[in-house]
Amino acid sequence: MDYFVKPNLGVHGLAITDALNVAPYFLLGAAWRIAAPHTVFNAQIALLVLFLLPLIPEGSRQSEIGLYIALPYAILSFSLAQPALLSLAGRFGDFSYGVYIYGFPIQQTVSFYSHTHGQPFLNFGLSVVPTLLLSALSWHLVEKPLLSLKPRRGGYAGAT
Repeated sequence: MDYFVKPNLGVHGLAITDALNVAPYFLLGAAWRIAAPHTVFNAQIALLVLFLLPLIPEGSRQSEIGLYIALPYAILSFSLAQPALLSLAGRFGDFSYGVYIYGFPIQQTVSFYSHTHGQPFLNFGLSVVPTLLLSALSWHLVEKPLLSLKPRRGGYAGAT
């Protein structure tokens, strides 16, 4: 199988080229985190930039450059915010693993049925609520009950 040719399944992420398309975001974010002082990152500015980003015509070079700058900046700004910006969300449970495992399939399903190819903001907007709902259900119905079965720290359950 030629790994550089995407199979015609209508699903993103099946070819090496798809991984290479997202690599600059990681590399730019890592470089920015290492090189930039902590004070450069501001959650309010990041939020403003993310709201303004859709005003740039999609598919243009300006849009791509804007994404390369805005997404790593926003992720770093939100993760470094003090106190943690999303700490209030933790009161309802830890949905992070659910977002991780359900986000991609939901985005692909939305893209397939809603024809949002090339419209990442629309795809995100249509995917975020179902992803969070499934993540919440997963936390409360699967993850949290199973974690309660996990042995507590301080000893191995099978130790004598």
